Amino acid sequence: MKLGYISLVLPLFLNANSLLELVNLSQNNEIAKSAIFKEKSAENILESTKSAYLPSLSIGSSYINISEERTVNDPKEAFSNYAKISYSIYDGGKKKSLLKQLNKELQASKFSKTNIKNTLALNTVSVYFNLLSTSSDILAKTQQIEQLKADVNRLKNFKLAGVASQDEVEKIKADLARTQTEKLELLLSKKDLLFNLRELTGIKEIKEQKASLEVPNKFSQKTTPEILALENKAEALKYQAQIDKSSLRPQVSFENTYTFYDTKVENDIHNSKTSHNQNKLMLSFSWRIFDFDSSNKKYEASRLFYEGAKSDLAYQKRKINLKYSYSIEALKLAKSRIKSASLRVKSADLTFVAISKKFKAGVIDNIVYLDALSDKYSAVAYLNRVKNDYEIKKAEYYYSAGYSIKEMIK
Repeated sequence: MKLGYISLVLPLFLNANSLLELVNLSQNNEIAKSAIFKEKSAENILESTKSAYLPSLSIGSSYINISEERTVNDPKEAFSNYAKISYSIYDGGKKKSLLKQLNKELQASKFSKTNIKNTLALNTVSVYFNLLSTSSDILAKTQQIEQLKADVNRLKNFKLAGVASQDEVEKIKADLARTQTEKLELLLSKKDLLFNLRELTGIKEIKEQKASLEVPNKFSQKTTPEILALENKAEALKYQAQIDKSSLRPQVSFENTYTFYDTKVENDIHNSKTSHNQNKLMLSFSWRIFDFDSSNKKYEASRLFYEGAKSDLAYQKRKINLKYSYSIEALKLAKSRIKSASLRVKSADLTFVAISKKFKAGVIDNIVYLDALSDKYSAVAYLNRVKNDYEIKKAEYYYSAGYSIKEMIK
């Protein structure tokens, strides 16, 4: 039953249609899975260390057989069993600092995973909308090529009738060849974008669909997962310095061993078999009072490493704040570009209609006509491109503001 279900669902993922599906796939690729494994590893290390600091119980046994050259008191055979309980009472604060360090590393790995997924979403959104823009450019070039082909045929007929010159025909042909070359370049760009999208998502067939992100109702910034990860990494380094400092403090440990002995003595004087037990309690105290300043230097090295991490964190915070401010301005400008681009499309369309009538009537030359034709299709392509760029700017804003891009896809 499960196999049948998988066979029905799998084709949907191999031919993803919507932007949301593509983002989901990118957030489950090998890079995202690696981040998940790192998080689980950090979690297991923390739990393992917690267990290591609990009292430990160990058991063992031994057997001795002396066949030759025994003294009077040497047993021929000896057998013993023991059980030992060990516990570190005080280790200079290492346990407390180590657990805090590992917990910070775990939190850092969680935020790092979230940041990686959001970065993958940003990259997917950016590539996808650039793909839509390129496809729009290709469509505009295709329409322009069809129009130029029709004009070439029309001018050839006019030439045969003696109304148009060969120069006019060649001019249209040259513009046609240039437009076809531009289309080929766009097709190559599209292949590059499809490659990037396949690399992110792991699928072969991608169907383009219209997509959009939510328009920000108000501008507000949260701490990004990237900064949260860096903050926890810096805190982990702080606790590493405290771990190094713990070696300068006293160490106290407890150990209790219970042993049961069973011996057998055989010699010319006597034969005997005895059993007895022993309980040994040991409380240990140690304190490193001098090591040629090795521990202090190690602590100082860790402390400086922590200070370096704090400095890097401050830079990254300043950087993300600048990106956030820029993203708001870029978002506003992108929205304004859509309005101006829409006006350009209307203007270019009306201009082409007027010039086309004059060109067909022979009032203006083909240079003016070709410029108007190119501007008409370029204006439409540009409008689609700025609309797609507006969606990218939304994603960049949400990323720098600390929001999940995936949740903002309509």
